[in-house]
Amino acid sequence: MINIAVNGARGRMGKTVISLIEEEKEKFRLVGAIEHSSHGELGKRISEVFPEVILSSDYKEGLKDADIVIDFSTPEALSSLLDYLLENPKRLVSGTTGLNQEIIDKIKRLGEKRAVLYSPNMSIGVNILFWLVKKLSPIVKDKFDIGISEIHHRFKRDAPSGTALKLAEILSKETGEEIVPNRWGIQSKEKKKGIDLNFIRGGDIVGEHSIYFLGIGESLILTHRANSRKVFAKGALLAVEFINRKERGVYSIEDILELR
Repeated sequence: MINIAVNGARGRMGKTVISLIEEEKEKFRLVGAIEHSSHGELGKRISEVFPEVILSSDYKEGLKDADIVIDFSTPEALSSLLDYLLENPKRLVSGTTGLNQEIIDKIKRLGEKRAVLYSPNMSIGVNILFWLVKKLSPIVKDKFDIGISEIHHRFKRDAPSGTALKLAEILSKETGEEIVPNRWGIQSKEKKKGIDLNFIRGGDIVGEHSIYFLGIGESLILTHRANSRKVFAKGALLAVEFINRKERGVYSIEDILELR
């Protein structure tokens, strides 16, 4: 039995994670739920399966019984959580995106004390996509024009998504091309330079990412489409089981899948 606290417990992903913990109560136990200090449900029970859990904004109270903290929140909330965990180390699984370098450095410092798994996308399929793109990029560079597109629901705050940025980072590193976000205006008649990166926000789309390798007379398109947030929650619980066996270090879903 692994005791879990959830940071960002009443967000879309937080609720999905808690629902899956309830479904898998033979392996996991919810022991804490954290939200920001102005949240309207503070002090209330949020789970019928784990009625002892009260929504709190107090890390000391909410995390005291946790073996591992799962975080799907905001960069600001994750930064605050990391400040606490650097002084009160616990294992961490985080899928929060839109992080700046300061927060990334905090994750690395926590990894020196406890096991941390960070991934901008907890989906198994997306992490296989990362691997495929890394393998394909050296083969197709200079032979195909390359672009990335991503679509998410209207409520997603960061754009482009963390997943799209990681895909862009892989492609840029492997091809030597720069990333060009949302290209506008009249383009040069010369060969297109750079990797296009485009994003759309609207509706309730969970997440869709496509990489286009566009040649003369042929195209190769890789697409991952998430139909439910549950795929990310399943990945997070897989990550929990993985780092529960680790003492310290910073890991990713790629480590679980042995894709490095």
